[in-house]
Amino acid sequence: MKKLILSALVIGGAISANAVVLFDSGGFETYTNGALSGQNGWFIDGTANYQVQSTVAVGTKAVGVAGGAGTSWAFPDITYTPSSGELVKINASIARSAGTSFGYSIDVYNTATLRTTRFGLTMSGGAIRPYVTARFNTTTQQFDAAASAVNVLVGPAVAANTFVDFEAVLNYTTKRLDLKVNGVSVTGAATIPFADLTATNIADADFQVSTATGATDSGYLDNYRVEVVPEPASMTALALGVVALARKRRKA
Repeated sequence: MKKLILSALVIGGAISANAVVLFDSGGFETYTNGALSGQNGWFIDGTANYQVQSTVAVGTKAVGVAGGAGTSWAFPDITYTPSSGELVKINASIARSAGTSFGYSIDVYNTATLRTTRFGLTMSGGAIRPYVTARFNTTTQQFDAAASAVNVLVGPAVAANTFVDFEAVLNYTTKRLDLKVNGVSVTGAATIPFADLTATNIADADFQVSTATGATDSGYLDNYRVEVVPEPASMTALALGVVALARKRRKA
């Protein structure tokens, strides 16, 4: 899919900074039911059968994948290196049934094929729970950049086959992200350290199914979108610059 670039604008005193849409599924509404592979630039790594379908969806359509075929990834090419002041925002709605598969997740990699982070729905104690892969101190029970990368539960149990909205905002300068589940940040004002602290770019944000042979559960993806957005501090600086310019013009 062609990358859409929007230029900075000042309209009626409001500021719209540079934004780059790396990929937008459009809720998969324009996709054809059947195999996801090959549609609008999607690739499959693994043997799982990713299908565009209308059975479980936020709107009319979503992508479904069954467990039992091992670990697989579905992804579009979204390679991008953020500049200073740019953040990468990933939105995805994920649902799954109960079962034995570890997770149905968004799995983020850099161009060196190292995992930057991962988030989605896992099984824990017989319940479906949101989780994130990040650096976490299991002794202090705190996110900690000096600790090892582990899988961390970040929310209460959710119902089977019910979509959960995830929003991850990745800062490749600080090597941290903010993760929201159904609109609520899972750490409040704190941020989450990347699993891989060397990451400087994003290569893909995959819809991953991590499962074992014989699993009979299923997972679903909808409302997938990846974009580059300005850091809030950059927006503030831009706003102050525009105000200063306006004042200077009035004095001239």
